[in-house]
Amino acid sequence: MRFRLVLVVVLLLAVVLFTLQNTEMVTVRFFLWSYDISRALLIFLVFAMGVLLGLCAGSFPRRREKAAPPSPPQPHPKDSSHDQRTTP
Repeated sequence: MRFRLVLVVVLLLAVVLFTLQNTEMVTVRFFLWSYDISRALLIFLVFAMGVLLGLCAGSFPRRREKAAPPSPPQPHPKDSSHDQRTTP
């Protein structure tokens, strides 16, 4: 748990330092829209979208596992010896 926290802090610090070093204005074009924003804001927005998409994608398998009904346990072939009838 502590390693994970340190890793997250180091990654966030790296993103902040990278962002602060890239403050020039850039033009972003998407279909018919065109925006002039700082490169730092663009980097932060793309990073935030990646984090949100990662969190959303990570939650899908958990939902499927919870939604599936549990299957009944299957008897083991060795456990079925009590079902065999022996004649004296």
